Amino acid sequence: MGEVEYVDHQHHLLPRDLIFSILVRLPVKFLIRLESVCKQWRSFIKDANFISMYIKYQRKHNARILILVHSGYDRKLYSINIKGLGATTCRLHNFFIATTSEISYCNGLLSYYSFSLSLVLVHNPSTAKEWFMLRRSEHVGTPRGFGFGFDSSANEYKVVLFGPSHCQVYTIGTGLWRPTKNRPILNYKDDHIDYYMSPVFVNGALHWLSCKDIISFDLKSEEFGVIPFPNGVSGEEFYWRLCLSQYYLLELREQLCMVCPGNVTDSNAVDLWILKDWNNNVWVKEDSFVLPPNWSSSCTLSTTPEGEIFVAGCKDISFSRYYIHSYNPQSRMTKKIEFVGKDFSYFRVINHVESPFRL
Repeated sequence: MGEVEYVDHQHHLLPRDLIFSILVRLPVKFLIRLESVCKQWRSFIKDANFISMYIKYQRKHNARILILVHSGYDRKLYSINIKGLGATTCRLHNFFIATTSEISYCNGLLSYYSFSLSLVLVHNPSTAKEWFMLRRSEHVGTPRGFGFGFDSSANEYKVVLFGPSHCQVYTIGTGLWRPTKNRPILNYKDDHIDYYMSPVFVNGALHWLSCKDIISFDLKSEEFGVIPFPNGVSGEEFYWRLCLSQYYLLELREQLCMVCPGNVTDSNAVDLWILKDWNNNVWVKEDSFVLPPNWSSSCTLSTTPEGEIFVAGCKDISFSRYYIHSYNPQSRMTKKIEFVGKDFSYFRVINHVESPFRL
Protein backbone atom coordinates (compact mmCIF):
# COMPACT_ATOMS: atom_id res chain seq x y z
CA MET A 1 0.00 0.00 0.00
CA GLY A 2 1.12 3.54 -0.73
CA GLU A 3 1.58 6.23 1.85
CA VAL A 4 -1.56 8.04 3.04
CA GLU A 5 -1.30 11.82 3.14
CA TYR A 6 -2.77 13.32 6.30
CA VAL A 7 -3.89 16.86 6.95
CA ASP A 8 -3.45 18.39 10.39
CA HIS A 9 -6.29 20.81 11.05
CA GLN A 10 -6.27 21.98 14.67
CA HIS A 11 -4.52 18.73 15.69
CA HIS A 12 -7.14 16.45 14.07
CA LEU A 13 -5.56 14.21 11.47
CA LEU A 14 -7.67 13.41 8.39
CA PRO A 15 -6.52 11.72 5.20
CA ARG A 16 -6.47 14.16 2.29
CA ASP A 17 -8.52 11.76 0.14
CA LEU A 18 -11.21 11.59 2.82
CA ILE A 19 -11.45 15.38 2.92
CA PHE A 20 -11.77 15.46 -0.88
CA SER A 21 -14.48 12.78 -0.83
CA ILE A 22 -16.49 14.94 1.60
CA LEU A 23 -16.00 18.22 -0.24
CA VAL A 24 -17.06 16.87 -3.67
CA ARG A 25 -20.57 16.34 -2.26
CA LEU A 26 -21.06 20.00 -1.38
CA PRO A 27 -22.64 22.64 -3.65
CA VAL A 28 -20.24 25.20 -5.10
CA LYS A 29 -21.78 28.03 -3.06
CA PHE A 30 -20.72 26.22 0.16
CA LEU A 31 -17.23 25.55 -1.17
CA ILE A 32 -16.81 29.28 -1.81
CA ARG A 33 -17.66 29.94 1.84
CA LEU A 34 -15.17 27.30 3.00
CA GLU A 35 -12.38 29.07 1.13
CA SER A 36 -12.47 31.80 3.77
CA VAL A 37 -12.07 29.35 6.68
CA CYS A 38 -8.30 29.02 6.29
CA LYS A 39 -5.53 28.92 3.70
CA GLN A 40 -5.46 25.13 3.83
CA TRP A 41 -9.14 24.80 2.86
CA ARG A 42 -8.65 27.38 0.12
CA SER A 43 -5.70 25.39 -1.19
CA PHE A 44 -7.79 22.20 -1.26
CA ILE A 45 -10.66 23.75 -3.19
CA LYS A 46 -8.34 25.37 -5.76
CA ASP A 47 -6.38 22.14 -6.26
CA ALA A 48 -6.62 21.00 -9.90
CA ASN A 49 -7.00 17.34 -8.88
CA PHE A 50 -9.84 18.23 -6.52
CA ILE A 51 -11.65 20.26 -9.20
CA SER A 52 -11.37 17.33 -11.61
CA MET A 53 -12.69 14.94 -8.92
CA TYR A 54 -15.52 17.37 -8.08
CA ILE A 55 -16.70 17.69 -11.70
CA LYS A 56 -16.58 13.91 -12.18
CA TYR A 57 -18.64 13.29 -9.02
CA GLN A 58 -21.19 16.01 -9.79
CA ARG A 59 -21.62 14.80 -13.38
CA LYS A 60 -22.50 11.34 -12.08
CA HIS A 61 -24.63 12.26 -9.05
CA ASN A 62 -25.91 15.79 -9.62
CA ALA A 63 -26.12 16.37 -13.38
CA ARG A 64 -27.88 19.56 -14.34
CA ILE A 65 -29.07 21.44 -17.40
CA LEU A 66 -28.77 25.13 -18.20
CA ILE A 67 -31.70 26.78 -19.93
CA LEU A 68 -30.73 30.00 -21.68
CA VAL A 69 -33.60 32.20 -22.86
CA HIS A 70 -33.70 35.58 -24.59
CA SER A 71 -36.76 37.79 -24.76
CA GLY A 72 -35.88 41.16 -26.21
CA TYR A 73 -33.06 42.56 -24.06
CA ASP A 74 -33.99 40.30 -21.16
CA ARG A 75 -31.65 37.31 -20.97
CA LYS A 76 -31.88 34.67 -18.28
CA LEU A 77 -30.00 31.54 -17.40
CA TYR A 78 -31.69 28.78 -15.38
CA SER A 79 -29.82 25.92 -13.71
CA ILE A 80 -31.95 22.84 -12.98
CA ASN A 81 -31.21 19.40 -11.59
CA ILE A 82 -32.06 16.80 -14.25
CA LYS A 83 -34.00 14.69 -11.76
CA GLY A 84 -36.20 17.65 -10.93
CA LEU A 85 -37.10 18.90 -14.40
CA GLY A 86 -40.72 19.31 -13.41
CA ALA A 87 -39.82 21.18 -10.24
CA THR A 88 -39.01 24.80 -9.50
CA THR A 89 -35.81 26.24 -10.93
CA CYS A 90 -32.94 25.94 -8.50
CA ARG A 91 -30.99 29.00 -9.54
CA LEU A 92 -31.48 32.00 -11.80
CA HIS A 93 -28.78 34.31 -13.12
CA ASN A 94 -29.54 37.51 -15.02
CA PHE A 95 -26.94 38.70 -17.48
CA PHE A 96 -26.85 41.25 -20.26
CA ILE A 97 -24.37 40.69 -23.04
CA ALA A 98 -24.07 42.68 -26.26
CA THR A 99 -24.69 40.66 -29.42
CA THR A 100 -22.81 37.40 -28.96
CA SER A 101 -22.07 34.29 -30.92
CA GLU A 102 -23.33 30.88 -30.06
CA ILE A 103 -22.05 29.56 -26.75
CA SER A 104 -19.05 27.29 -26.32
CA TYR A 105 -19.34 25.16 -23.17
CA CYS A 106 -16.86 23.01 -21.25
CA ASN A 107 -16.81 21.52 -17.72
CA GLY A 108 -19.31 23.94 -16.20
CA LEU A 109 -17.89 27.06 -17.87
CA LEU A 110 -19.62 29.10 -20.59
CA SER A 111 -17.72 31.10 -23.17
CA TYR A 112 -19.03 33.71 -25.62
CA TYR A 113 -17.56 35.75 -28.43
CA SER A 114 -18.84 39.33 -28.64
CA PHE A 115 -18.84 40.59 -32.23
CA SER A 116 -19.55 44.19 -31.25
CA LEU A 117 -16.79 44.37 -28.63
CA SER A 118 -14.34 41.87 -30.19
CA LEU A 119 -14.13 40.19 -26.79
CA VAL A 120 -14.14 36.61 -25.61
CA LEU A 121 -16.09 36.21 -22.37
CA VAL A 122 -15.80 33.23 -20.03
CA HIS A 123 -18.35 32.78 -17.26
CA ASN A 124 -18.86 30.28 -14.42
CA PRO A 125 -22.62 30.17 -13.70
CA SER A 126 -22.00 28.32 -10.42
CA THR A 127 -20.03 31.24 -8.96
CA ALA A 128 -22.59 33.70 -10.39
CA LYS A 129 -20.68 36.96 -10.75
CA GLU A 130 -17.32 35.78 -12.05
CA TRP A 131 -16.42 36.82 -15.60
CA PHE A 132 -13.20 36.69 -17.55
CA MET A 133 -12.90 39.06 -20.52
CA LEU A 134 -10.30 38.56 -23.21
CA ARG A 135 -9.54 40.95 -26.09
CA ARG A 136 -9.50 39.23 -29.48
CA SER A 137 -6.10 38.67 -31.06
CA GLU A 138 -5.36 41.30 -33.72
CA HIS A 139 -3.78 38.63 -35.92
CA VAL A 140 -7.02 36.74 -36.51
CA GLY A 141 -9.07 39.52 -38.11
CA THR A 142 -12.78 38.70 -38.19
CA PRO A 143 -12.94 35.12 -36.83
CA ARG A 144 -14.72 32.39 -38.77
CA GLY A 145 -14.60 29.98 -35.87
CA PHE A 146 -14.50 30.12 -32.08
CA GLY A 147 -14.25 27.50 -29.36
CA PHE A 148 -13.43 26.88 -25.70
CA GLY A 149 -12.14 23.64 -24.18
CA PHE A 150 -9.97 21.92 -21.57
CA ASP A 151 -6.53 20.37 -21.92
CA SER A 152 -6.55 17.65 -19.26
CA SER A 153 -2.85 16.86 -19.74
CA ALA A 154 -1.92 20.32 -18.46
CA ASN A 155 -5.09 21.19 -16.47
CA GLU A 156 -5.57 24.27 -18.65
CA TYR A 157 -8.58 25.92 -20.28
CA LYS A 158 -8.00 27.29 -23.77
CA VAL A 159 -9.76 29.57 -26.25
CA VAL A 160 -9.25 29.21 -30.01
CA LEU A 161 -10.17 31.65 -32.79
CA PHE A 162 -9.59 30.88 -36.45
CA GLY A 163 -10.03 32.77 -39.71
CA PRO A 164 -9.14 32.18 -43.37
CA SER A 165 -5.42 32.85 -42.87
CA HIS A 166 -4.67 33.09 -39.14
CA CYS A 167 -5.48 30.92 -36.13
CA GLN A 168 -4.71 31.80 -32.52
CA VAL A 169 -5.00 29.97 -29.20
CA TYR A 170 -5.06 31.43 -25.70
CA THR A 171 -4.48 29.60 -22.42
CA ILE A 172 -6.48 31.08 -19.52
CA GLY A 173 -4.06 32.62 -17.04
CA THR A 174 -1.13 33.24 -19.42
CA GLY A 175 -2.15 36.62 -20.85
CA LEU A 176 -0.88 35.80 -24.36
CA TRP A 177 -2.32 34.72 -27.71
CA ARG A 178 -0.09 32.48 -29.82
CA PRO A 179 -0.43 30.89 -33.26
CA THR A 180 -1.67 27.31 -33.61
CA LYS A 181 0.60 24.71 -35.21
CA ASN A 182 -1.53 24.54 -38.38
CA ARG A 183 -4.72 25.90 -39.94
CA PRO A 184 -7.95 24.15 -40.89
CA ILE A 185 -8.54 23.55 -44.60
CA LEU A 186 -11.72 25.45 -45.42
CA ASN A 187 -13.83 24.68 -48.49
CA TYR A 188 -15.02 27.60 -50.63
CA LYS A 189 -18.63 26.74 -49.72
CA ASP A 190 -17.75 27.15 -46.06
CA ASP A 191 -18.33 30.87 -46.47
CA HIS A 192 -21.98 29.97 -45.94
CA ILE A 193 -21.34 27.85 -42.87
CA ASP A 194 -21.68 29.31 -39.39
CA TYR A 195 -18.71 28.04 -37.41
CA TYR A 196 -20.04 29.81 -34.34
CA MET A 197 -22.68 27.08 -34.20
CA SER A 198 -21.64 25.72 -30.80
CA PRO A 199 -18.55 23.57 -31.24
CA VAL A 200 -18.67 20.23 -29.41
CA PHE A 201 -15.93 19.39 -26.92
CA VAL A 202 -15.29 15.65 -26.61
CA ASN A 203 -12.23 13.40 -26.30
CA GLY A 204 -9.97 16.38 -25.61
CA ALA A 205 -10.86 18.21 -28.83
CA LEU A 206 -13.28 20.79 -30.22
CA HIS A 207 -15.38 19.89 -33.27
CA TRP A 208 -17.17 22.05 -35.87
CA LEU A 209 -19.35 21.05 -38.82
CA SER A 210 -18.29 22.16 -42.29
CA CYS A 211 -20.04 21.47 -45.59
CA LYS A 212 -17.99 18.37 -46.36
CA ASP A 213 -16.46 17.10 -43.10
CA ILE A 214 -15.89 17.82 -39.41
CA ILE A 215 -13.08 20.16 -38.37
CA SER A 216 -11.37 19.23 -35.08
CA PHE A 217 -8.90 21.05 -32.85
CA ASP A 218 -6.88 19.03 -30.32
CA LEU A 219 -6.43 21.07 -27.11
CA LYS A 220 -3.22 19.24 -26.17
CA SER A 221 -1.29 19.34 -29.46
CA GLU A 222 -3.02 22.57 -30.58
CA GLU A 223 -3.42 21.16 -34.08
CA PHE A 224 -6.41 21.13 -36.43
CA GLY A 225 -7.59 17.91 -38.03
CA VAL A 226 -10.39 16.56 -40.22
CA ILE A 227 -12.94 13.83 -39.52
CA PRO A 228 -14.95 12.62 -42.56
CA PHE A 229 -18.74 12.30 -42.45
CA PRO A 230 -20.23 8.81 -41.93
CA ASN A 231 -20.52 6.67 -45.07
CA GLY A 232 -23.66 7.55 -46.95
CA VAL A 233 -23.97 11.03 -45.45
CA SER A 234 -23.54 13.52 -48.27
CA GLY A 235 -21.66 16.74 -47.79
CA GLU A 236 -23.57 18.24 -50.72
CA GLU A 237 -26.83 17.32 -49.03
CA PHE A 238 -25.56 18.94 -45.85
CA TYR A 239 -24.74 22.12 -47.75
CA TRP A 240 -28.17 22.46 -49.31
CA ARG A 241 -30.14 21.36 -46.25
CA LEU A 242 -28.20 23.34 -43.67
CA CYS A 243 -31.03 25.89 -43.44
CA LEU A 244 -33.22 23.12 -42.01
CA SER A 245 -30.83 22.81 -39.04
CA GLN A 246 -31.12 19.03 -39.08
CA TYR A 247 -27.38 18.48 -38.87
CA TYR A 248 -25.93 18.53 -35.37
CA LEU A 249 -22.81 17.46 -33.54
CA LEU A 250 -23.35 16.27 -29.97
CA GLU A 251 -21.43 14.64 -27.15
CA LEU A 252 -23.30 11.45 -26.26
CA ARG A 253 -21.96 9.27 -23.43
CA GLU A 254 -18.47 10.80 -23.95
CA GLN A 255 -18.54 9.97 -27.67
CA LEU A 256 -18.84 12.22 -30.72
CA CYS A 257 -22.32 11.96 -32.18
CA MET A 258 -23.74 13.29 -35.46
CA VAL A 259 -27.44 13.81 -36.09
CA CYS A 260 -28.44 14.14 -39.76
CA PRO A 261 -31.55 13.72 -41.96
CA GLY A 262 -32.75 10.15 -42.31
CA ASN A 263 -35.87 8.98 -44.17
CA VAL A 264 -36.33 11.23 -47.22
CA THR A 265 -40.12 10.75 -47.08
CA ASP A 266 -40.30 12.21 -43.56
CA SER A 267 -38.71 15.64 -43.13
CA ASN A 268 -38.57 15.16 -39.33
CA ALA A 269 -36.78 11.78 -39.41
CA VAL A 270 -33.11 11.82 -38.40
CA ASP A 271 -30.32 9.28 -37.99
CA LEU A 272 -27.98 9.09 -35.01
CA TRP A 273 -24.34 8.25 -35.81
CA ILE A 274 -21.60 7.53 -33.22
CA LEU A 275 -17.86 7.78 -33.92
CA LYS A 276 -16.72 4.45 -32.46
CA ASP A 277 -13.13 4.33 -33.73
CA TRP A 278 -11.28 7.66 -33.60
CA ASN A 279 -8.08 6.36 -35.18
CA ASN A 280 -9.79 4.93 -38.26
CA ASN A 281 -12.80 7.32 -38.37
CA VAL A 282 -15.33 4.51 -38.09
CA TRP A 283 -18.94 5.67 -37.62
CA VAL A 284 -21.81 3.39 -36.56
CA LYS A 285 -25.47 4.29 -37.07
CA GLU A 286 -26.89 3.67 -33.61
CA ASP A 287 -30.48 4.81 -33.99
CA SER A 288 -33.13 6.62 -36.03
CA PHE A 289 -35.91 8.72 -34.57
CA VAL A 290 -38.45 11.38 -35.51
CA LEU A 291 -38.20 14.96 -34.33
CA PRO A 292 -41.29 16.53 -32.71
CA PRO A 293 -44.09 17.77 -35.06
CA ASN A 294 -43.53 21.36 -33.94
CA TRP A 295 -39.83 21.19 -34.70
CA SER A 296 -38.35 24.31 -36.33
CA SER A 297 -34.93 25.59 -37.37
CA SER A 298 -34.73 27.61 -34.13
CA CYS A 299 -34.80 24.45 -32.00
CA THR A 300 -31.56 23.13 -30.50
CA LEU A 301 -30.34 19.65 -29.55
CA SER A 302 -28.36 18.65 -26.47
CA THR A 303 -27.69 15.53 -24.40
CA THR A 304 -27.54 14.40 -20.77
CA PRO A 305 -24.92 12.21 -19.02
CA GLU A 306 -27.51 9.41 -19.03
CA GLY A 307 -27.59 9.48 -22.82
CA GLU A 308 -30.92 11.23 -23.34
CA ILE A 309 -31.30 13.67 -26.24
CA PHE A 310 -33.11 16.95 -25.61
CA VAL A 311 -34.86 18.84 -28.40
CA ALA A 312 -35.43 22.30 -26.95
CA GLY A 313 -37.42 25.30 -28.14
CA CYS A 314 -40.51 23.67 -29.70
CA LYS A 315 -43.49 26.05 -29.50
CA ASP A 316 -47.22 25.58 -29.30
CA ILE A 317 -49.58 27.48 -31.60
CA SER A 318 -50.00 30.39 -29.18
CA PHE A 319 -46.19 30.77 -28.74
CA SER A 320 -46.76 31.17 -24.99
CA ARG A 321 -45.48 27.69 -24.09
CA TYR A 322 -42.20 26.09 -25.03
CA TYR A 323 -41.28 22.45 -24.76
CA ILE A 324 -38.22 20.32 -24.17
CA HIS A 325 -38.70 16.93 -25.82
CA SER A 326 -36.53 14.19 -24.32
CA TYR A 327 -35.65 10.99 -26.19
CA ASN A 328 -33.75 8.00 -24.73
CA PRO A 329 -32.07 5.97 -27.52
CA GLN A 330 -31.65 2.92 -25.27
CA SER A 331 -35.24 2.64 -24.00
CA ARG A 332 -36.75 4.51 -27.02
CA MET A 333 -38.92 6.35 -24.52
CA THR A 334 -39.92 9.97 -25.06
CA LYS A 335 -41.27 12.62 -22.73
CA LYS A 336 -42.23 16.27 -22.99
CA ILE A 337 -41.39 18.95 -20.43
CA GLU A 338 -43.38 22.17 -20.55
CA PHE A 339 -41.74 25.56 -20.11
CA VAL A 340 -44.15 28.48 -19.74
CA GLY A 341 -42.97 31.98 -20.61
CA LYS A 342 -42.95 34.88 -23.02
CA ASP A 343 -42.20 34.65 -26.73
CA PHE A 344 -38.49 33.89 -26.56
CA SER A 345 -36.22 34.94 -29.41
CA TYR A 346 -33.72 32.34 -28.20
CA PHE A 347 -34.26 29.15 -26.19
CA ARG A 348 -31.49 26.66 -25.59
CA VAL A 349 -30.68 23.76 -23.27
CA ILE A 350 -27.09 22.81 -22.33
CA ASN A 351 -25.89 19.73 -20.48
CA HIS A 352 -24.30 21.18 -17.33
CA VAL A 353 -22.25 20.30 -14.28
CA GLU A 354 -21.30 22.66 -11.44
CA SER A 355 -17.62 23.59 -11.16
CA PRO A 356 -15.66 25.34 -8.36
CA PHE A 357 -13.09 26.61 -10.87
CA ARG A 358 -12.37 30.29 -10.20
CA LEU A 359 -11.64 32.66 -13.06
